Amino acid sequence: MASVPPPADRPPRRHLVVLEESVLTALAFNPTAVREFPFLSSLAELSRDQRQGCNCGGASAHSRAAVFQSVKATLAGLPDDRRRRLKEILNADTVQVFYRDASGATRQVTF
Repeated sequence: MASVPPPADRPPRRHLVVLEESVLTALAFNPTAVREFPFLSSLAELSRDQRQGCNCGGASAHSRAAVFQSVKATLAGLPDDRRRRLKEILNADTVQVFYRDASGATRQVTF
């Protein structure tokens, strides 16, 4: 017996999505995600600005890292209803975030 593929308009649900820079950047350019989580727009602006630069690092690399860490910390601290909405947008069962807190310690949040 052949298995039935998922409907064309609905991709299969992902078991785990790790919120790394590439996923966050993609979210920043997703209008639905930005409407739900307006702080993601700072990542879209950052990505647009980076395309115009020389990509040689320096102070801009540190500020870029700080923006991503701030967004990750914000996402990790979301209330449960907002976490559920994020999982819907990502089409994921579980979301995992790694970020550095103010003391520099690496934190992991899975929801």
